[in-house]
Amino acid sequence: INILVSGMAVAMDITASLPLGSVAAHPEADLADLWNQLDSRKPALGEDASQVSLTATATLFFPTLEGTGLLAETRDLSFVGQSPAQLAAGLLTALSAGPQILSSAAPMPDLNALLLYAPEIRNLQETGGRIAVLYFCEDLESRLRNAGVDMAGFLGSITYTLTAFIPSLTGVEFHVGGSLLTSVLTAENRMLTFPDGRITRSDFASYLKDVAVLYFVQGDALAVT
Repeated sequence: INILVSGMAVAMDITASLPLGSVAAHPEADLADLWNQLDSRKPALGEDASQVSLTATATLFFPTLEGTGLLAETRDLSFVGQSPAQLAAGLLTALSAGPQILSSAAPMPDLNALLLYAPEIRNLQETGGRIAVLYFCEDLESRLRNAGVDMAGFLGSITYTLTAFIPSLTGVEFHVGGSLLTSVLTAENRMLTFPDGRITRSDFASYLKDVAVLYFVQGDALAVT
């Protein structure tokens, strides 16, 4: 389960640095012990969160192989520090490794090779929350096309992955070759627009998908798909 409050991932500390992450049911475990395990990840009072490593469970969202869609896969990840920018960098590296279980998700290219600069996290003074700012190379779309990755699915993959994990993150700005991205064409030729350049979860909510097993009649037998 990923818990969001007002559309934002939950933090475990007052500085909104330590993410709750994806949580799973442990019906046989003691609740107090589970809480103490979560609480032990907090930096000590006065300690710099960027200097404290973190291991947590995150949900990664990958583009589908066909059309524009997103598929989810959970994974235990390790981060060198707990600052929001370090969390963003760690999630992008995890996406670059591609899906481990999903067979109908697209293999991702090395995102670090496509980025011009390290991810930035900015606070939104006017509305509260944070946004992630990513600067990609000018030929991003062609390089994704050569890798077999849908551009719209790529944007949704990063947006959903970052906002589901990083506390108080409301959206992502994508800059391609120095220009703020304000629209993208889906594989189904539908234009998605982002007037202020901030892409949010709601922009891709209708593209969340799952995998199901279907049985088709083939002669006098059933074929599994």
